[in-house]
Order: sequence, then C-alpha cells, then structure tokens
Amino acid sequence: MEVPLFVRDGAIVPYYAGPLCNSFMDFSSIELHILCREQSAKFDYVLDDLKTRNYEAGLRSIAHVRGEVRGICLHVEIFEDWS
Repeated sequence: MEVPLFVRDGAIVPYYAGPLCNSFMDFSSIELHILCREQSAKFDYVLDDLKTRNYEAGLRSIAHVRGEVRGICLHVEIFEDWS
C-alpha cells in the first residue's frame, strides 16, 4: 500500500526504515529527503548520546541541516552543536 506524502518547498523529511527502538537505531541509516526548489530548506535534528540519560537534563546534540539549490546543484550543509 502506498500513501502520498505532501510537503512544502523547503522541507527536509528524515526517514528511517530500520527497527524503531531507540537503543538499537543505527543513526547512520537515516536518510534526509531534502525538498527545495524556490526556497532553501532548514531542519534541526535533535539527538542524544544513546548511552546516558543526560537528555533529561537538557543535554543533547543538534544537527543543523541546510539545503539550497544553486544552478543545477544541491548544496547541503550539516553542522552539529551540543546544548
């Protein structure tokens, strides 16, 4: 069964096809579908370290993802910061 997905220009949609269990998720298998044409795309992906409960104290990593079409090329920038 297929379900249509409607998204706006400038959206970034994370996709993971593996088992949905936090302690077993392989974050290297997450796909980011970047959908931008007329405007740039921005998305902040929040992660914890998967080892401790530091997220309860607000400690987490944020991957800032930006995508922009320049000419015929898609330019993607990903940078991380810890809060």
